[in-house]
Amino acid sequence: MESKENARKKMFQALLKPGKKLKLSGHDLSCLDFSGKSFREADLSKADLRKSDFSGADFQSANLKGAFFKRAILKNARLENADLTKASLIEADLSGADLRGCSLEGAALRRANLTRANLEGANLRFVDALGADMTGAILNQAEVTGSTGIIELPGDKKKIDKKNIIFKKLKYFLGFK
Repeated sequence: MESKENARKKMFQALLKPGKKLKLSGHDLSCLDFSGKSFREADLSKADLRKSDFSGADFQSANLKGAFFKRAILKNARLENADLTKASLIEADLSGADLRGCSLEGAALRRANLTRANLEGANLRFVDALGADMTGAILNQAEVTGSTGIIELPGDKKKIDKKNIIFKKLKYFLGFK
């Protein structure tokens, strides 16, 4: 007899057929491997995606409002224009991810890995990014009003190292001393 976990995995893998718009709002997709899969324009709002592997996955224009991505792997994922409003990305690996034009308003990014992530034009208003690693991240024209920890520098450094963080024309910046 097939285990409950294997049956759950097979069910969600079957749903990931190309060209199909997924509606999995509130579903439990935790601890699964979805690397390279397409979630383009999918509705995964309030879904439990913790500890899942989404390396290289496509989330363009997806509804990810309030999704729970704690410790998820999103290396090199495509999240352009995705709505991650109030999503939990605590300790998530978003290294090399493309987050251009996405909304992360009110999202939790504590201790997330955003190295080399492209956040150009992203809405980062009221984001909690304390302890996040943004080495090499691109923040051109990003909106960061009311955010904390957007630029977390190692040690006692109080100046921005332009070699590590690329940002131009930030609309407003709070949370940096």
